[in-house]
Amino acid sequence: MNVKQILRITKMYKKQIEDLQLEKTSLFNELTSLQGALETIKGRREEEMEFISQNPIMNLRYESFFASLKGRGIQINNSINSVKHSISLLDEKIIEAYKEQRKYEILIDKLKAKELEQKKKDELKLFDEISNLKRIAED
Repeated sequence: MNVKQILRITKMYKKQIEDLQLEKTSLFNELTSLQGALETIKGRREEEMEFISQNPIMNLRYESFFASLKGRGIQINNSINSVKHSISLLDEKIIEAYKEQRKYEILIDKLKAKELEQKKKDELKLFDEISNLKRIAED
């Protein structure tokens, strides 16, 4: 493999990481939205509890309403847990992609160092030849 091919591979990993990070951002937005919905449900429940405390007769009428709020809260909590799990999986994918990208970056560094070393050897060899030619010309 040459440096250009490896650079293409690292670009591919960079693109993959960017895509994963965009997906993670989207999941964080979804998580924020779900947490907001959960807070809204809690606020609504508290408002209705305050109303019922002032009107005890309404308690029976609100029983199914509270049951539906509780059910919706459970659904949202399950969704939140699912999104958090997805974020965790994405984090693992991002870490793995970074590791792979870093392997190729290290390989590029090694190849460039090897090329530089070879260039120095070639220059030294050329200087030696020039030096030998000067000696031959002087003799």
